[in-house]
Amino acid sequence: MYTEVTHPQLGPVRITNQAVKMSETTPYVRGRAPLLGEHNDEVYQFLGFTPEEISAWREKGVI
Repeated sequence: MYTEVTHPQLGPVRITNQAVKMSETTPYVRGRAPLLGEHNDEVYQFLGFTPEEISAWREKGVI
């Protein structure tokens, strides 16, 4: 019912695994939840912003 994942700030953390078990599927936990802002660069680049624009925002404290 539970599995353990490694959190970058908290270390090992127990979380709830998939509660429903079915005979022909193998549910599993893919990983921990992302930290706040962890994927900002990827999202902004997907939206069309350049790494230079993102760096400038970070320097100005926008993000």
